[in-house]
Amino acid sequence: MVVSSQVLSELVRSVKSKVPTRLADVRELIESGAFETAVNPQHDAVGEAETAGVNRDDAPIVAAALDSDVQYFVTGDRRLLTEIKNIDPPFRALSPRQFLEEISDD
Repeated sequence: MVVSSQVLSELVRSVKSKVPTRLADVRELIESGAFETAVNPQHDAVGEAETAGVNRDDAPIVAAALDSDVQYFVTGDRRLLTEIKNIDPPFRALSPRQFLEEISDD
């Protein structure tokens, strides 16, 4: 599993504001090595994602996925799923439910 540093930052901010009692658990998960952290994408790659139709806020996340050679991009953001599918990426863009159904069939 590969996660961009931007997504990890968003996760920490969200947990800190909504469920601060679980912040230690999130930090433990991050430090556990359970996943790889994607390298921050180059500025050009982010610009290319934006030009292709991905919104400015999510373009760095999509560019990191494109640079990481992943098979799946999982997000609960329906707008982002549509934007990603419109750029015809080399990976499958799925909701969490679709991803779990996909991997449970294997």
